[in-house]
Amino acid sequence: MPGATPCASGRPRWRSARGTGRGRSSATRTAPRPPSTARAPRGRGGARRRRGGPRAASASRPPARWQERAARLPGLEKLGWTDLLPEYDPYKYNSFPLHAAAEIHRLTAEVEAALARLARAGRLGELPPALALQSVVDATVPPAASLERVYGRLSGNGSELVLFDVNRRAAALGFLSARAAALLAEARRIGSLPFAVTLVTNAGEESEVEARTWAAHATAPQVEPLGLAWPPGLYSLSHVAIPFPPDDPVYGAGPGDGAFPIGGLEPRGERGALAVPLDLLLRLRYNPFHAYLERRVLRFLEPAGRRSDAAAGSRPGSG
Repeated sequence: MPGATPCASGRPRWRSARGTGRGRSSATRTAPRPPSTARAPRGRGGARRRRGGPRAASASRPPARWQERAARLPGLEKLGWTDLLPEYDPYKYNSFPLHAAAEIHRLTAEVEAALARLARAGRLGELPPALALQSVVDATVPPAASLERVYGRLSGNGSELVLFDVNRRAAALGFLSARAAALLAEARRIGSLPFAVTLVTNAGEESEVEARTWAAHATAPQVEPLGLAWPPGLYSLSHVAIPFPPDDPVYGAGPGDGAFPIGGLEPRGERGALAVPLDLLLRLRYNPFHAYLERRVLRFLEPAGRRSDAAAGSRPGSG
């Protein structure tokens, strides 16, 4: 099971890892090991920073920049991390350095500024079409930002946004938070959006799902039955689950052939006994609708004329 292995220069190294899945590189990065027994730094009032919050946004504030500088002093290394957790995942890091959050924020700010410059120059039409696939509940990337800040600028160039809804089976609705409905409230404006939107959602009150696609500026969707359904016990997708199929050896639903099949974990026991937060272990790691995702990506890569013919095969919905 790969762990974090520091190198002499303090920079990430590449080493092979088992069970990396089909079609992916067999190399995985290893980062300098965080300080042992380290915990996330306490914020104002002594409360620990909540996991899963907007890391990059907080790293852009002046106190966070001073915190990053203070972490260079001997004995204060822990201040340089927003999350410090055991490293057992061969696909990604669990710990997260403050410096990386600051870099992500600077990068997104540069992209935002570049889009604003293109808009002022009237050159947004030169941008190529984009396809994004995202869960309506996402602890890493707020879906509403995709609607307004990115896709709101891609007018008339054939861009598409695919959203995976939460499981709206009648028996599960009472357990969902209000956050699960926030993006759907935004989706009521779909008729005014200048790009295509697809919502993968329950076909009724049961587990079967369908794809409802609104063309740009359309008010009624085209409905495509998918022949797929929510597996028992799943209430939503997650940020990390979108690109992984259910048969992935590490993130998949089954036992897999990796040393540590993270996707199939079902931890049970006494609370407080684990060194890793339960919400991290219980986070969904695979996409039960990956077969549809694969079809959509391949369809998007086809010439525009062939995409239109494929879309015409869907049946109109009631809106």
